[in-house]
Amino acid sequence: QLTQQGITSLKAYEKPAEIGESAIIRPDTLYLYGTDFMSTRDIKFYIGTQFPEIDIKWINDSSCTISFPDEEQANQAYMQFSVSAASLKVSNP
Repeated sequence: QLTQQGITSLKAYEKPAEIGESAIIRPDTLYLYGTDFMSTRDIKFYIGTQFPEIDIKWINDSSCTISFPDEEQANQAYMQFSVSAASLKVSNP
């Protein structure tokens, strides 16, 4: 369970990267935001234990892309690791 203070201390430092009009949609790649306190090693441990053939490209300290061998694995990872804001339980101190 997260506290309001815990969420405040985990605020991201950089805004999400904007998707430009010329951006190419890559079905085998996921965009991950909120990685300010994560390293490449952390992401590989979190996702790579079940999807070992990933390629991580950093956009900035808050964002990266994770490429998978194919679209099916990217979809599986998305379904497995996605967390909606509504699913987080926040309590005030």
